[in-house]
Amino acid sequence: MIDNPITVPAGSTLGVRADPFATATLNGVISGAGGLTLGSSTDGTGFGGLVVLTANNTYTGTTVVQDTAARIDGHQPGSAVSDTNAGELAGGGTIGALKVDGTSALDFADEATDFDHCPQTLTVDGTLLFEAGAYFSPAIQACGTPAVQTVGSVLVTGAATVSKDVTLFLSLDRDQPQLACLLASQGALQGQFAGVKEGSTKTGVH
Repeated sequence: MIDNPITVPAGSTLGVRADPFATATLNGVISGAGGLTLGSSTDGTGFGGLVVLTANNTYTGTTVVQDTAARIDGHQPGSAVSDTNAGELAGGGTIGALKVDGTSALDFADEATDFDHCPQTLTVDGTLLFEAGAYFSPAIQACGTPAVQTVGSVLVTGAATVSKDVTLFLSLDRDQPQLACLLASQGALQGQFAGVKEGSTKTGVH
């Protein structure tokens, strides 16, 4: 856990990687014109643990999520996010424009079981692009003590684009019968998830 503020100068990138099965939490405000890389480079070290950003960060460089799970809980709309190279992104904060590539996921399904975080709504202040082959897993789950209904979903202030062959898997666990908005865009919503027809329903685990 890092509580101190961090400045990332222009032209530089701060790398943050958690050991497998561990969590690295950055609570201090991150500022500057540089960016962040959460996870590893393609160096063969394997999938990392969870990296959590909690502060209202002001840095303006790109946040790259790769080979790791990341949760963004703070308000940081000045940083666009690239979810790439087997990255898994979730959280309940605000980020800039988001691109999820064909190896990666916007994944709320395993937060409670794997990381003890209840699913929330992630706000994308900009556009959202799911590239071909990407994965979207929202969640409706009973979570916490005492258990309450929580929804892992995405709100997009701009346009949302779903490319061909993007997989949608809705995770349900002890949920109550309900209607829930899992992906909402204030701009245009283009495309359709593979194999999911309009009006589809799913039964959860109780």
